Amino acid sequence: QGVVVWVDFEPTQARLCRGAETAGQGDSDYERWTPLTQRDDCILGHKTTYVRRKQTAACYNSEQYEHTLTTENCPCDDEDYECAYGYERSGDDEEGPCELI
Repeated sequence: QGVVVWVDFEPTQARLCRGAETAGQGDSDYERWTPLTQRDDCILGHKTTYVRRKQTAACYNSEQYEHTLTTENCPCDDEDYECAYGYERSGDDEEGPCELI
């Protein structure tokens, strides 16, 4: 035997979030966010920007809310690649070529 419990959290939230289309503007409950690496915002040849709810927004996303993101290509460099198994980067700063270990 089992028990099913349904909890409706909707009444605990003040309102439905607004302004996903205008994320980043003052009257929007959403912001644009791009994950960063130690050097820039390009990860594996892509810069991805997400639209997310602001932490301070006292609202909730509806079930129909679709998370949006934009992706731009950016040039890759050596740091975007990993060495194959059994190899590691050479040099003191580990930015050299991959060498057999």
